[in-house]
Amino acid sequence: MLIRLALSIAVVVLAHVPVKADTLEVFTAVLNGAQEVPPVDSPSQGVALVTLNKNTSAVCYALSYSPLAGTETVAHFHGPAAPGQAADVLVGITPSPSPVGSPKNGCVTFDKTGVKNLRKGLVYLNVHTSVAPTGEIRGQVLPAKLKYKNVPPIASPSGAFVEPVAGP
Repeated sequence: MLIRLALSIAVVVLAHVPVKADTLEVFTAVLNGAQEVPPVDSPSQGVALVTLNKNTSAVCYALSYSPLAGTETVAHFHGPAAPGQAADVLVGITPSPSPVGSPKNGCVTFDKTGVKNLRKGLVYLNVHTSVAPTGEIRGQVLPAKLKYKNVPPIASPSGAFVEPVAGP
């Protein structure tokens, strides 16, 4: 019985062995109402860790925020825009691939222009709510100046980091 269990675990682990290693670029964002255009008086604050896989253009995110003034309706990456400017939606992150609410994790794919703007700091995340339909909290996604090479793909039992969803 234990041998079968060990073999089953070994098969699952080997199925997740990376074919090749990737290079990840790291970005961060601090979200609040003051960064919205125009600014929003929100009790919420948030933080996001964003990674760009240079080999696949997959943009993975881990976003968490404190309670919002309204009910979340959608969340997006927007760009290109510097702080204090508004921009069109690049890629939606809720209600798909991440559900409404905090925290949210997932991956999306940026096109070449989106990747270029991400590296320049011209992309922002925002969370829209019932009391602030154009966005209650926003955070500029900024390069952390870190680069990780030869990183194996993340094996995720929940599937959150498996297949990126193509953007619009």
